[in-house]
Amino acid sequence: MVDATRAGNIEISLKGERAKRASLDEDLKLTHSTIFALPFGAAFKDLSYEQIAEVISDLDPEKTFTGDRIVFLQSLLPTDIEAKEITRYKGTYEELSTKAEKFFYTLKSVMRIKQKVKCMSAMDTFSEEVSERSG
Repeated sequence: MVDATRAGNIEISLKGERAKRASLDEDLKLTHSTIFALPFGAAFKDLSYEQIAEVISDLDPEKTFTGDRIVFLQSLLPTDIEAKEITRYKGTYEELSTKAEKFFYTLKSVMRIKQKVKCMSAMDTFSEEVSERSG
């Protein structure tokens, strides 16, 4: 028998004590599907999920993400609950059903991801802010 437990936005199906499947709530699937189909594709069409994770992990030394791309990236990051549930997920990447789940799964390897993206945002706007203040 398979039980389903819900934590925040991600539903994990459990068989015994082991997580076997993660999927987003139906409402969020629609939201994430829309975000990942249109704006995500336009903003990040030149990069794979793995490349995005690598750029974030390295704090974007090549300035791959600037301006609106960083702001949009911040809005795509998993919530703390989503990140925890994806971390607990024991299935394979191929078993995930949505682009959002696959994106979150790929990002789980990046330590302190929210702080790194905030740092990238600060680095992106730093020289502009210094110029404005020294005026």
